[in-house]
Amino acid sequence: MMGYSTGGAQMFYALATDQDYYATRVNRFVGLSPCQFMNINDTFENQVEYYAKHYELGVYNYWGGDDSSLNAENCKEISAAVCSNTLTDGAGGAFSTKSWMYFTQIGLAGRF
Repeated sequence: MMGYSTGGAQMFYALATDQDYYATRVNRFVGLSPCQFMNINDTFENQVEYYAKHYELGVYNYWGGDDSSLNAENCKEISAAVCSNTLTDGAGGAFSTKSWMYFTQIGLAGRF
C-alpha cells in the first residue's frame, strides 16, 4: 500500500489508532511526503456552517475542474477569505470536501 501527502497522513493515523485491524491486511506501507497540520482557530458550529454552504451550492470537491468543484463564483458565496488560499492551492488534483470535513473534525478535536 502507498499513500502520498494527505493519504500518507491518513494511513499513519489509521495504523496508530487501529493497529490490529491493519496488521492483518497490510503487508507494507510506503508513505510519500506524509504531512498534515491542522491548526483551526474556529468553532465547530462555524465549520458546520462553512461546509453546509458547499452542499447547498453543489460543491463536492476542490480543484476538480468540473461543475461540482469549488470555483471563483461559488467561492464568493462560501467564504472569500478562505477561498483566496483554497483556489490557488491543489497542484495534486481533485480533493473531496468530505475529506476536508474529516480533517477539520480531527483538527478541532485536537487529535492531530
